[in-house]
Amino acid sequence: MIGIIPASLTLSRSAPPLIGSGTLLSGVTLTRASKAWVRGTDDVSWAEMTNDQPRFQGGARRLLVEGARTNLVRNPRAQGVVGGTPGTPPTNAQMLGGNANGFGGITYRVVGAATLNGLPAWDVEFTCASAAAISLINFEVGLPIAAGAYTWSAMYQAVSGTAPGLTQLLGSNVGDLASQAFSPGAAASRPEVRVASSGSATNVWPSLKITAAGFSGTFVLRIAAPQLEQAGFASTPVLPSAGTVAASTRATDFLAASLPALGIAGDFTIWGRAIVPSGIPGGMYLLSADDGTNNNRAALGWPGGTSILNHSPTAAGSFTGNSTIGATDANAFGFSLAVSSGRMAASLNGAAPVIRTTAVPTVTLTTLRVGNLGLGSSPMFGEIGPLMIRPGAVSDAALQSLSVGT
Repeated sequence: MIGIIPASLTLSRSAPPLIGSGTLLSGVTLTRASKAWVRGTDDVSWAEMTNDQPRFQGGARRLLVEGARTNLVRNPRAQGVVGGTPGTPPTNAQMLGGNANGFGGITYRVVGAATLNGLPAWDVEFTCASAAAISLINFEVGLPIAAGAYTWSAMYQAVSGTAPGLTQLLGSNVGDLASQAFSPGAAASRPEVRVASSGSATNVWPSLKITAAGFSGTFVLRIAAPQLEQAGFASTPVLPSAGTVAASTRATDFLAASLPALGIAGDFTIWGRAIVPSGIPGGMYLLSADDGTNNNRAALGWPGGTSILNHSPTAAGSFTGNSTIGATDANAFGFSLAVSSGRMAASLNGAAPVIRTTAVPTVTLTTLRVGNLGLGSSPMFGEIGPLMIRPGAVSDAALQSLSVGT
């Protein structure tokens, strides 16, 4: 049956949240077996966090959680760059321009190492003398890949002069896989090239293409965090340790808490706000409560790889499918979930709760996991906060109000 809790607690936001603005409640544990980067309170600068250190992102200071990702570009720190005329690009990078290699009309000069919003970077000066001129920077040359989806991204800033239109390009041994045109400005931009399938390609060239197209003049471009990931969208920058030139991996953020330690011995209500990227991978979960196994769990997630948030429970090892709750997008959304024996009710952005009674656990759940399932194979990429939990399952009307304005 549904637990009854005092009306004063039903909508209370005065008790400490599990996740607050820049805070984690004692007893909520975050582990991550690597360093990781996060945006500062100005939503512009970047800082590197140590292993297991929570990442509170941007001005909202929500908790950032991500799954593991590998950056296949081996030198995102721009190590080995030397200023000169023409100078030396970072190790493994290749410059093609009017200086050599048959690309006429644009010459380049490597200015040297730099920093872009806290990230290691390098500056390069381009001089365009012909409207038909083309220049190319290959950040890797013929990099071997496995079949799958890929995202190629980097950060750019026009330091001086006015840059012509540029193109972020992922070339391959079977032709260009995808590209995106953009115009760099005084503020850093991070274009993403998404490739749904690499097809028969076995080697790629993550590149930047400069085409004069009627432009003549000189400009300086700052470049940081080139990143090629085998995934459908870009994650935060993944950089190897300073002094290392190699593909590098950021580990998964695991966030968990003991429900009994939080004063939860049965029914409970949990609510908060979150934000996820527009390209949602299959099998991503917002939260899960289980009995220490995946046989009994009450979970909310996007199991189908779409923007539709679902109930996704399992009872006694039986999974009978998902139940649609509603659509999320790239904006922050409010959610609430009440769990009692054999019943789940969830509300999204103040909508009427969706009730689920099929294959919902009847045993006591003991562990809360945020941004994943118990097996750790379904990580969320996004931000969560605030997040509150209280004993007892509130009424459906109260639950609806909890998913608004948290």
